[in-house]
Amino acid sequence: MMTILKNASLSFVLSGGILATCGGCSSVMTHSGGEQGYYSGTKSSMTTLKDEDTSWAMMPMVALDVPFSAMLDTLLLPYDYYRVHSDHHNT
Repeated sequence: MMTILKNASLSFVLSGGILATCGGCSSVMTHSGGEQGYYSGTKSSMTTLKDEDTSWAMMPMVALDVPFSAMLDTLLLPYDYYRVHSDHHNT
């Protein structure tokens, strides 16, 4: 019984870790790039979903990324606020 619980908890931790590192890819890309603004990763994902040139193979991955990008963008709101307002003071 303990072996089953150990295997189940290990697979749960590994699955959660993989989802955590893969989730929010659009947010990570937009926040590490030059794009400014609030919820930039979610906006990028939604733009990709609405684009007719997006391949059918990318659509499910982008659709899965949207909630994770929204969650990461929400966590990064204080950073976005600081970044947007520090740019206004520098110009």
